Amino acid sequence: MNVKAKRMFVAGVLLTSCVFTQVAQAANCTTNSCTSYVDHLFYTGAGHLRFSLTTGHTYLLGCNLNSGKWLTLEKSHPGFALTASALRFSKVINSIVEVRVNDGSGECTVMYVVDES
Repeated sequence: MNVKAKRMFVAGVLLTSCVFTQVAQAANCTTNSCTSYVDHLFYTGAGHLRFSLTTGHTYLLGCNLNSGKWLTLEKSHPGFALTASALRFSKVINSIVEVRVNDGSGECTVMYVVDES
């Protein structure tokens, strides 16, 4: 293998490694938080924001996802407008968010969101 081919191979391995590391970091869930991309979101008739994450590991959260999929940002949340904006923006620019849910909440209600970009 010539020098140029070796460099291209090493660059390809490093790039692939970085991509897989980012994807792996984007799909971490514990009993009270998930780090992932926002998949879908919608407003309910009551004005709550419901959203899903791209990770398939939300079942690890210690709360009940609405319809087995949706996290809920309640309209009564003190930072509702800013948090909802952050979630919508993260969806548009495809950035990773960490979502912290309230411990022991019946439905998975959001405590706060951190944009990881």
